[in-house]
Amino acid sequence: MKDNRSWTRWEKQARQFFGDDFWTDILSVIPDAEQQNRSGEDLRSYERGNGTIGSADAPSSTAPSSKPAVDLFETEKQILVHVELPGLKDMSAVEVYTQHGHLIVEGTLERPYPDLHPVRAERFVGAFSLSIPIHKPIVEANIEAIYRHGLLEIRLPRRRKKNSAGRRINIQSEP
Repeated sequence: MKDNRSWTRWEKQARQFFGDDFWTDILSVIPDAEQQNRSGEDLRSYERGNGTIGSADAPSSTAPSSKPAVDLFETEKQILVHVELPGLKDMSAVEVYTQHGHLIVEGTLERPYPDLHPVRAERFVGAFSLSIPIHKPIVEANIEAIYRHGLLEIRLPRRRKKNSAGRRINIQSEP
């Protein structure tokens, strides 16, 4: 009985930290026997000189990452943050704000075809929360966020003095 309560407490904490789909992420790193056999055969085929690993028509069980991909660039004048959110249709599904020296990006990215079962799924979908530390002083009043072509670009203008008060950032959309 005690083991069951410990397990339940662990699962609850894991769901709080990783979200409801954490089992998909955990199980994705444990290959099943069929995939191990297929991967071993693919590698042997490659070693025999057939050229490529994998079969183009074989379904993939690749699990999507647990968060959207993020790139961070820094210049003398600004910090640029790029967050990949392909297919985002509703800007109100994403919030961007600063808090305690961090840039926070939270939201939900829906699957483009919710009624279909994916044969291969590598892109992130679902709820996410990103906390990006800002180690350089910025001008919070001049932060800009624009979403275009599946990419959320957040521009954080740098300044000399650090100000850690929080501020909400509106996201613009290009037509």
